[in-house]
Amino acid sequence: MASLEILNHFWLTLLLLLPVILISRAVVAGSKYSPILIIVIFGLTLGLIIEITGIGTPGLKEFPIIGLSSAVTITALVATFFVGGQKLRNTFFKPKLPGKDDVVLNENEVMLGTRGTQFIFIVRAYFILLGIEGLKRIILGQTSGVLGTFYPLIAFFGIAGAIILIDRKAIIDDKRKYLGRGLVEIVGILGILISSYFISIWIKDLIALPQIFFAMLISSRLGMIFSNWKPGPTIRSLLFGGILMVLAAVFIIGGSRLISAFELDGMLQIMAFGFFGQLFWMFVGIALLVFLGKANKVDILAPGMAGSLSHSGLTGACTAGDLGNVAKERGPVMINIPFFGHLFVFTILAISATRGKLLLIPSLLVVLVGAVLTYFALTTLRKANNEESKEIKGLILFSLTFCRDEP
Repeated sequence: MASLEILNHFWLTLLLLLPVILISRAVVAGSKYSPILIIVIFGLTLGLIIEITGIGTPGLKEFPIIGLSSAVTITALVATFFVGGQKLRNTFFKPKLPGKDDVVLNENEVMLGTRGTQFIFIVRAYFILLGIEGLKRIILGQTSGVLGTFYPLIAFFGIAGAIILIDRKAIIDDKRKYLGRGLVEIVGILGILISSYFISIWIKDLIALPQIFFAMLISSRLGMIFSNWKPGPTIRSLLFGGILMVLAAVFIIGGSRLISAFELDGMLQIMAFGFFGQLFWMFVGIALLVFLGKANKVDILAPGMAGSLSHSGLTGACTAGDLGNVAKERGPVMINIPFFGHLFVFTILAISATRGKLLLIPSLLVVLVGAVLTYFALTTLRKANNEESKEIKGLILFSLTFCRDEP
């Protein structure tokens, strides 16, 4: 890639991702729906068009920054894990609540369905994600590939954009202090990503747990320690727009592979299994919560299914506030929980892979324990009587035991 092309790709990627998100928010404006589903449709459509018109090939290797943007899910979720840890501490343990919020957001609608500060959050999330990813790859020495020599430039533009982008119409008590918190958050997220990477490498021979598991543990613990931390621009942007940016990139790339995917033998059956399996798990979970847990309200259903499905899309809908303020607070807690179940799942799968067959008895034991705890979760929700701590306790149990990642 020529030196100047990287600048074109940097801005072109933003111009491709941003309309997908803004159009999706416009479509659902004034409704109770989340833009996540529309992002799926528009993202796949745009990727398909790029491939059909010959601008790109399946996988969009001609657009390396889109590929980079699709690979930063952990960065977007670290902020969610941290806020989830704060909520856990302030709900079940001695609370240390943040002081009065020092930011009043700009509520003027600049585009249909998107307010002024929300627009800045979305754009800033793009710069934050790429800036942190660029720094991380430089520090870890992961500089191979077509972008190898350009990571310093990507990091510079990303961090610079994350710092200077601020909504001038938002009322901020102390802008210097506010931006300072954003810098601390960038450094903290970078530290979590690097430390979780090395921990996953060190422990790989004992158990093959993914990096995101350790990122969740570290982030949640820090959230519990610093439960009185006021969110700066980094956390606010990632909570609102981080997952949206990642999903837009993922589905654009996925759309470019649609035609070639259907040409593969057995792919239709695999896609049907994934699609209907997701629907089955989702609606069975909703049915359990509604009919047995007597929890027929979005404040429980939204975070409960985000956690039990370990679903980044639903989590993004919660943290962006699309499903209400209560779901916005509870979503980060629930997405943390399924990763504890991964400890058992990955242990069983790792041993099974070594032996060449699934360990049936441990797998059945996990299913049995999950069924028993699901019963206690639904009982807790049924008896919660609108008490927040009991509702969150029930949701935590449900997110852990009904998690679709269980074998």
